[in-house]
Amino acid sequence: MREHRGVSREELQQSALVAVAVLLVLGVVAAWSVLIPGVSAWENVIAAVIGSLRLTGPVAAAFAGWLAV
Repeated sequence: MREHRGVSREELQQSALVAVAVLLVLGVVAAWSVLIPGVSAWENVIAAVIGSLRLTGPVAAAFAGWLAV
């Protein structure tokens, strides 16, 4: 088993899965607030994606910065 500065490969994989799960939950929560009236209009879907990206983009950058440290 190869070690990365005291962190095992399993721990790296587990932290990556947690990060992806957190980003997924945040994206769904951000999109849900826009989609509550319904998804019958295409404009609602586009607004939901944009709202989700506004929230998950900085969070993903924070995870990447944390990983780089």
